Amino acid sequence: MIKHKVTFLSSVIMYLLCACSNNLDKREHLTLSSVTTTNSAEEAYNLSKDVSSPESVQLFPEDFFWDNTDESTPFGSDEGDTALGDFRTWRKQNPTTNLSICLDWVIQEVGEMSPETYLTQIVDRSQIEKQVKDDSFDDQQYIYTLDVSIIATVLGQFVDEGKIDKEAQKYIHIALSRQIVWSELQGWDVYTDHLKIIKERLNKVS
Repeated sequence: MIKHKVTFLSSVIMYLLCACSNNLDKREHLTLSSVTTTNSAEEAYNLSKDVSSPESVQLFPEDFFWDNTDESTPFGSDEGDTALGDFRTWRKQNPTTNLSICLDWVIQEVGEMSPETYLTQIVDRSQIEKQVKDDSFDDQQYIYTLDVSIIATVLGQFVDEGKIDKEAQKYIHIALSRQIVWSELQGWDVYTDHLKIIKERLNKVS
């Protein structure tokens, strides 16, 4: 159903980790060579309610949210799964850094656009329809992969920390809104329903 670009995304995430670290206080700076690559799958991708923040379990009690095997869920696609694991790796290096810094890099490197242009205007339905129909525009990459990466990264923070940094909240609301339109155009009804639930619930997160 979805043609994933995992190799490209993984390389972008590695660049993101390095780039974000370069913008940190020296006390938090760690080079990529110091990042362990032996984390177990359980540590990187565990979505058990037992080890997640109480806030996330309370807000998202539905089983679909915690399913990392279904592409219609936040962490079930290759892109979502990768984003969650890499968020956790990045957070270990940067325990106090605002999430918006890395989201800026995701937008620049995955979406090849300026963070300043990732605004509500890109959610315009007529524009998205044109982009989907335009053979020269890679909507799988610049809409789907970009938005899913942002959604999974931000939700990863909420699952692990029970909060979403204020500066990062605008990004996930835009990503969810655009994904809802995009998924409707694809006729992906289950995915659309899941996105709408997540979007409505996140309105309760301050």
